[in-house]
Amino acid sequence: MNRKDYIVSLICFLTFSLFLIISCRGYSGTLKDEKESKRIEIGVDNSKVIADTINRAQRNQIDDAITGKVVVIYIPTDEQIENQKERIGEDNFRRVVDDNTYYNSLAIKFLDSLKIEVVFSDKEIFKFKTLNGTNYNINRHNLTDKEWGALYFNSIDEPMPIIITKINEYSF
Repeated sequence: MNRKDYIVSLICFLTFSLFLIISCRGYSGTLKDEKESKRIEIGVDNSKVIADTINRAQRNQIDDAITGKVVVIYIPTDEQIENQKERIGEDNFRRVVDDNTYYNSLAIKFLDSLKIEVVFSDKEIFKFKTLNGTNYNINRHNLTDKEWGALYFNSIDEPMPIIITKINEYSF
């Protein structure tokens, strides 16, 4: 397996793991039996595990300025996850994670077919450097989508936000 295949596999694994961990975190469901209902409480706080995994696997790739043709898919920070859960509720948050996981996996396959690198990150600021040395710093809080989103960088022009659900409509 070459490095790119490894990275794509790792990104898919991390996205799926993030979805599973977040969807199970604090879950309170009910199993129905004919005689009685039993409450199942699963309380797993793995936000630190997720952050540490992302740190080791992904952040190392983008500690310096991002160069080359790349799509940066940014995911919520732990704080944004908690805020979003409070704002929209656990069930709706699980739906959001599920939708993002699905569309991110489609985007990864599409971008991989075009030989465009994909990087996941929960950083607040992304630093890009063009081939001619121009630097761009993009703060995700200045973007329309602050929690889940993507930036495309072709190493020539300024990075631009893209909509993952419309990934096949862009000219890469």
